[in-house]
Amino acid sequence: MRVFVLGGSGFIGAVVAVALRDMGHEVIVGARKSGDLSIDRNDPAVVARLIARERCSVMIDMIAYEPHSTMALRKALGDDIERYVLVSSADVYRNYGGLHRLEEGEPIFDHLTEDSPLRTRLYPYRTISPRTADAPDAWKDAYDKIPTECAVAGPSVTIVRLPMVYGPGDRNRRFAWIVTPMKRGAATIVAPAAWLSWVTTYGHVNNVAAAIALCATNSAAAGRTYNCGERPVSHAEWIARFAALAGWSGEVVHDEAGPLAGAIGAMDLHYPLALSTDRIRSELGYAEVMASDDAALSVLSEDRTLAH
Repeated sequence: MRVFVLGGSGFIGAVVAVALRDMGHEVIVGARKSGDLSIDRNDPAVVARLIARERCSVMIDMIAYEPHSTMALRKALGDDIERYVLVSSADVYRNYGGLHRLEEGEPIFDHLTEDSPLRTRLYPYRTISPRTADAPDAWKDAYDKIPTECAVAGPSVTIVRLPMVYGPGDRNRRFAWIVTPMKRGAATIVAPAAWLSWVTTYGHVNNVAAAIALCATNSAAAGRTYNCGERPVSHAEWIARFAALAGWSGEVVHDEAGPLAGAIGAMDLHYPLALSTDRIRSELGYAEVMASDDAALSVLSEDRTLAH
């Protein structure tokens, strides 16, 4: 199978390309600045011609951030591809809206399935005053995965909703607040109690990439939507996991006004963001390619955690 990965040079996309090649598929990577083909996603006719020229039967769209360009691209592709895979996000769920105080409603404490309620407030990252066109984060004003999913949904489309992704190359350094103190030999890790008990879903980039590759190449995934991610656990459990692997014997201190208070103070942590991944496991036979300890070790071994 020949697969075109649009946005395949980034943190997740590059690993998706590797996963596909390891499965024996031919992969063409399209990206603005690197990859096999230099390509501008905002010129759908050019993208469609390149995919037809490369004889790709599947396209994975890693950078479908807003509905208008995504719908234009899907229309341009037409029947030239057998499958279009939209990489989406767990931020579509209503609990995400509650977490960021965008809307009200009782939290859903059960694991979120693909059929769980979605946000009712769209465009979650818009500001009161629109960003200027040359602002580096101007794309956030148009970003929303809910209308983007709706723009392309159909029998030849597969939607994959990602958790928070971590691992080597994670620019957000999602676990630096745990790992950096441990590697520096700090006696304590200080965090608000609500943050320590908050349950959410993370996914190591290798495991997430494997899920995307499976959804792109398994015929049973056509027309389906899948959550992916590892078993949801609390941050306290993540600390315990890293501590066991790092040999850290320090103390976890609850402090509502500690160093993390500013970063998470705007969130309502009564809303978990725990995903059910039963569907992808039962329908497609998905299983993690990297065990939880190995995934955590990859974060511990990344030297740049000490660079900040």
